[in-house]
Amino acid sequence: MGVGIARGIALGPGGIGDEQRYASNRRFVAETGCTWVRLWAEWPKLQADPRRAPNFSELDAEIAAARADGLKVMLTSWRYPRWANGTAALTPERDAAFELADRVKPGGDPARRKDLTFRVPGELGEDSAYGRWLAALGERDVDAIEVVNEPNHQLWPQRAVHAAVARMMATARAVLDGTRITVVGPATADRRGGGPLGTDHLQFARALIDELELIGFRADERTAWSHHNYGDVESDGAERIAAAAALVAERLPGRPIWVTETGARLTTIARDERLRDDVVVRRRQAELVARGYERLRAQAGVDMVLQYLFITDMNYDSGLCELDGRPRPAYYAWAQLPAVR
Repeated sequence: MGVGIARGIALGPGGIGDEQRYASNRRFVAETGCTWVRLWAEWPKLQADPRRAPNFSELDAEIAAARADGLKVMLTSWRYPRWANGTAALTPERDAAFELADRVKPGGDPARRKDLTFRVPGELGEDSAYGRWLAALGERDVDAIEVVNEPNHQLWPQRAVHAAVARMMATARAVLDGTRITVVGPATADRRGGGPLGTDHLQFARALIDELELIGFRADERTAWSHHNYGDVESDGAERIAAAAALVAERLPGRPIWVTETGARLTTIARDERLRDDVVVRRRQAELVARGYERLRAQAGVDMVLQYLFITDMNYDSGLCELDGRPRPAYYAWAQLPAVR
């Protein structure tokens, strides 16, 4: 059993105030024994103007605070500026009709289309804007950079998205060469089944590894495979992580799996288990979080687990605390998990 598994928190990219800032979660981190924190580097916000360098002042302050508390830090690169992915000239009217087959399910509401900032840039090499962005991230005081988030779910177009992610990982390796930073990817959404808007996690992972081999990428000691683990926790099973771990062990032997997001949403628990009592739902979340962690500890290859959110997000209710910061039963369950490195 992997008793030495690292445990930490993945904070959210948004929020309506400062609840996803590190400072707002500092007490929770200390009380629950986390050793890692995952922060978001949201490219469109940090570099809205291509003529100016990214503004890392707030992010660097977050990193410095986490470092002062003795934590290891991971940055996840998220979204793409419209000036970098060919959509800067689109007016709101043109946006509403632009490449909808790749952005909304057939017959779906166009208002629910994927955002333009999730469109994959055409240029992803070392000398591209994306390569320079990753190089700038590599100048931060961090231990790991995750090159993308849930590409088999968020990004578009989905066709050949595995090839784009392979280029991202190769570019990260090139621009971060000579640093101590671990290249992390692909932060796969553990979805089952696929279509024009999303790809099954195993189908995507196989295609990505094939592409990495094709372009000559070699996973070394500064490479970690990342996977998200909601489906297993919410279903109280381990089929998805077991399948992902088996694939990585076969195709990328020796490379660790970092579960960079895990958790159980109250909305999903209530729906799937037909629970109406809020107290019961919250107690069940605590059970599922603890049981899911123990299964990950027992899963060969998994070296890290990051819970997604202390203070919850009203649109993705997996947090260990309420919106006002009051701990839920799952918070105490998380805090009582075995000691970690």
